[in-house]
Amino acid sequence: ELATVSTVAANGGLIGRVPTTLTIEPDGHSIALVPTQPWAPATSFFIFHQFSGGFAEGAFSTSNAVDTTPPNLIATSIADASTGVPTNAALQARFDEPISAVRVGLVLRRNGQVVAATGALSSDRRTAMLKLVQPLIANTSYTLTIAGIEDPSRNVLAGEHVVTFTTGAGADFTKPVITARTPPLNATNVPRSNPVLEVQFNDRINPVTVTPDRVALTRGNISVPLTVTVSADGTKLRFVPSQVLEPNQLYLLNARETEDLANNTLFPPGSFSPLLNFTTGTTLTTATPPAAEQSATASQR
Repeated sequence: ELATVSTVAANGGLIGRVPTTLTIEPDGHSIALVPTQPWAPATSFFIFHQFSGGFAEGAFSTSNAVDTTPPNLIATSIADASTGVPTNAALQARFDEPISAVRVGLVLRRNGQVVAATGALSSDRRTAMLKLVQPLIANTSYTLTIAGIEDPSRNVLAGEHVVTFTTGAGADFTKPVITARTPPLNATNVPRSNPVLEVQFNDRINPVTVTPDRVALTRGNISVPLTVTVSADGTKLRFVPSQVLEPNQLYLLNARETEDLANNTLFPPGSFSPLLNFTTGTTLTTATPPAAEQSATASQR
């Protein structure tokens, strides 16, 4: 058999083969192994695939639950109706769960014609991206369509999401710079509830790169959950803690791999670097800040 799936025993041995059907995906480059019965819950499986010139193998484990929820689009690298977009801009879409590599589902068009590109996924499989064969053309309108995205359970993204944008005069190779902070560095007596935590940049920030795994608010070695939004013009990040902060404590807001639209990184890649540091006071509340601005995402059609 060209491809088999076996159940893995607790001692690491293989118990037996799982009945599956093998089909070739419409792209002609992928195969799908579908079990004749649902995968057993909380079980490990081993995959063996033999092909001309060699073989491939892999493993996966199931959870205890059935997934019937489709993925949701939570951010796109370029906001709908953007202008002056660099010709080397990243074309990315971020989802709220890992997605399938078989159908990346991003298509770029210029004057109705598909632009040559290949699809790819980030290491956590939550960001789909297009890698163009040629850079974008200056002063030109494009349409990015996001549709047909599936999660590993083949739940499909609802609707068709469309981003239209126009490029500027050329490429951008300059990293973004912080121009203002609220509160300022080393601020004291910061309110514990609803503190206004904002960082202003001289360039538009890619919302896809401002994800929970890249931003951290900490007190010592304790992390504080928070949400991040991007202003309508793309140049300001707002951070909202999900809980009341402790009194008279030093907090650090760090980020890593925050990028502008052209993937220029704010800080060197890898380690976390500080955006804000402040000390809380004893006051519990402050005036409620303005409604959070939404991250730049596509329009749904």
